[in-house]
Amino acid sequence: MNPVEFYILEIEQPKKAMLQKLHSIILSSAPQMEAKLTYNIPFYYCYGRLCYLNLKEDGIDLGFCRGAMLSDHHLLGRRELKEVRIIHYNSLQEINEMELMPIIFEAILINELAKKDRK
Repeated sequence: MNPVEFYILEIEQPKKAMLQKLHSIILSSAPQMEAKLTYNIPFYYCYGRLCYLNLKEDGIDLGFCRGAMLSDHHLLGRRELKEVRIIHYNSLQEINEMELMPIIFEAILINELAKKDRK
């Protein structure tokens, strides 16, 4: 078990179930996806830092590190930072893999292209 999985096990329900589902979706999106605890929260890496999960009082934020470069999507942008775009989930039922996967795939592509540009 890696540190992110230990982190998730320590969280109480219902947030634990939400974290487990998001963790599973993100990891399944690409074979090279890695999960690490960074800044004491789960971060996911694929061609660089891709996204993170952050506990909030009323749910969980899924933040995309290069989110400002993502296409407009109805799930994104409820809370915006300079570069990060966040999807906030209040319940397990709100997490829709079919809606989320295209956003994750686009974020991976953005990271991959940025990595190639640096070379």
